Amino acid sequence: MGKGSRGLGPSDTDAQRAARARKERERSYGLQVERQAMREAGGEGRHHGKEMGPPPPPPPSQEILLARERRQKALAYAREIEEQKRQQQLQARIEAEACEKAQFGANSTDGSASPSELSEREYHLMNMLLVHEQNKMAVESIRRIYENGS
Repeated sequence: MGKGSRGLGPSDTDAQRAARARKERERSYGLQVERQAMREAGGEGRHHGKEMGPPPPPPPSQEILLARERRQKALAYAREIEEQKRQQQLQARIEAEACEKAQFGANSTDGSASPSELSEREYHLMNMLLVHEQNKMAVESIRRIYENGS
């Protein structure tokens, strides 16, 4: 069976051997060029064959570190202020709802249960939301402690 035959011929033909040899030459040439470039850069002697990457960035100065810390503290303070405002607004809504419920209960004489239940339901939802916000603030403060500590 020759090169051009059909069917199940030999798997190692001359063309395949030539292609493998060409690929091997290309690969070795690529490695040789890489080594030469590293020698010219002065990297092979110092790094014992390890690939050279870009030099590590210099450590940030003390001023930069202090500025970064001040920004983080200011951001944490702003978040706390925002959370406190949200808590105050939520508490005010709950109190207003409670006053409204009390006024509606005093004015209601017909005994219709629907508006009063809706108000009670909203009051309950506001309380749940307040507890949720308080829990969220507690989790956030714990998370900040661990982030700053690490």
